[in-house]
Amino acid sequence: MGRGKLKMEMIGDEKTRYRTYRNRSKGLKKKIHELSTLCDVEACMILFHGDATDDPCSSRPDVWPENRDVVERIINQYLNKRKEDDQKRTLDLSHVLESTKTNVESEKLMEKMANRKGERRELELSWKGFPMKS
Repeated sequence: MGRGKLKMEMIGDEKTRYRTYRNRSKGLKKKIHELSTLCDVEACMILFHGDATDDPCSSRPDVWPENRDVVERIINQYLNKRKEDDQKRTLDLSHVLESTKTNVESEKLMEKMANRKGERRELELSWKGFPMKS
């Protein structure tokens, strides 16, 4: 039997909300571990729960994997990759003008080819005895 539909709104009772947070974060850690193991990818997860005043650890984020060096390495890899991607996307005016010129030239070529295709079709029709368009 399936579960009932859950309302997506904040849980009012603080103890229930924290218990739900704790249980779901355990589930997320398990899922991220499975994903990284089964798919051979590097993954990390950082959860921050600043509302739990009962918990002495509330100011510390929940981190997976627990090894801080591994998490920092993964985050640094991500940041470096983002920098590389941003640099690849950066264009100066000469790149934009060159790209526009290439697009215009390809459009002209396509038009020329279409015109020739139409002329060739008219010639074929006239050879077969059909009247040419004027």
